[in-house]
Amino acid sequence: MKKFTLSHLMLVMGMGIFIVNMVLNHFFDVPTVINYFFRGSALVTMAFGFLNFRLVTAE
Repeated sequence: MKKFTLSHLMLVMGMGIFIVNMVLNHFFDVPTVINYFFRGSALVTMAFGFLNFRLVTAE
């Protein structure tokens, strides 16, 4: 099994942020700006994780 790297952590963290946003959205009336912030940060985190993962595997 491959080592659990920072890239994996960032991908999982991005998915976690997105899931938390969806759950909060389901139970509370969350303002649109906060939704965009959560989803944007989740996308950026996952993008950096994916890019980092690609760089690590290319070496």
